[in-house]
Amino acid sequence: MDSSDSGSVVQLSPEPLPTRTLRQIGRHLQGDDSTCEFILALWGAGRGLRLDLQRVMRPLGLSDVKFGTLLSLYALAPTPSNPVDLAYHAGVTRSSMTDVLDQLEGCGWIQRQRFLEDRRVVHVTLSGDGRAQVEKAIGVFFHEVEALTAGITAEQRSIVSAVCSALNRVLLSRAPHQAAS
Repeated sequence: MDSSDSGSVVQLSPEPLPTRTLRQIGRHLQGDDSTCEFILALWGAGRGLRLDLQRVMRPLGLSDVKFGTLLSLYALAPTPSNPVDLAYHAGVTRSSMTDVLDQLEGCGWIQRQRFLEDRRVVHVTLSGDGRAQVEKAIGVFFHEVEALTAGITAEQRSIVSAVCSALNRVLLSRAPHQAAS
C-alpha cells in the first residue's frame, strides 16, 4: 500500500533531522559545505513538493503514485498499458503497482482486461470516471503550481530549471536503465 494512503499527515519541518544531520557531518568532513548545501536544498525542496502534492491530491483520493499512474494512462489513451510499464513510469515495484491498480480499479477509475490468448498479459485502460478524475486532478495540480510559484520570478524559475536539468543529466548518466521490478 502507498504510504501516503495511511491517512496520517506528515508535517513539513523547517529542517528535518536527516537534513540537519547530513549538514553537520558535511561541515565536519568537507569544510566547504556548498556542494552539500546545494544537494540538501534540492532534496528538501523535492520532499516539500511531494508532501504538498500529497496534501492537495488527498481530497481527490489520490496519492502521488495513483496520480502518476492515472496520468500515464491518460497520456497513452486510448492505447492500453500494462502493469510493468506503469510501474516503471511511476517508479515503483511491480507488486506495488498491483496494489495501486487494485485500488484504482476499486474506485472505478481503471479497467483491467486479461488477454484471452495469454492470461498472463493484462491490459490496463482508463475508465470514463478515471478520465474525469485525472482531469480534475490536473486542474488541482496546475492551480497549486500557480500558488507555489507566485513569488518566484521567471528568471529564478529559469535558473532552477537549468540546474535541475543538469543534475538530471548527471543522474541519468550514472544509473543503469532498469525497469522497476
